[in-house]
Amino acid sequence: MTSDQALRDVRKEQVDAIIKSIENISRRFIQKDERDKQTEILRLELCDKSLKSNFLERRIQGIKDFNLLIRNNTLYSSSKTFTTEFLIEWMVKHDMFSQIWDHRKTHM
Repeated sequence: MTSDQALRDVRKEQVDAIIKSIENISRRFIQKDERDKQTEILRLELCDKSLKSNFLERRIQGIKDFNLLIRNNTLYSSSKTFTTEFLIEWMVKHDMFSQIWDHRKTHM
């Protein structure tokens, strides 16, 4: 992945366009369920990267994206790509709560 400084000026719209392009390319050789899962994993990884950032704007966007991803996969049954258990395991594995509440990066 790229450095934190390189990602500082990347806007959410640009990230969404990249993910959409990856989805379009993947349509040619990956089944829909697997493609959706890979897209959501990419989004999780981007949230993780954003939360590790030293830049407040990037961290805020990471929290917003992570919140949306959780909401889409737990509250709305029509767009469920992961189980709640998978998300919890992923969050624990990637130490998401420590990243969110890191006192050195909360900017309070």
